Amino acid sequence: MIPDTPHRVSEKKVGELRELRELRELREKRELIMFGHKAQEIPPKISFTPPHPIP
Repeated sequence: MIPDTPHRVSEKKVGELRELRELRELREKRELIMFGHKAQEIPPKISFTPPHPIP
């Protein structure tokens, strides 16, 4: 095995970095799903009639 140098990353480290990246991607997906679910719970505040002027 070649000793670790600044330009060489061990297979173990590569595996750890890959796992961290996968966990980050899963967390991002979960946040998007949660955001989408919350967005569906909140009704849009869109009015199709003009507001009445205050007398």
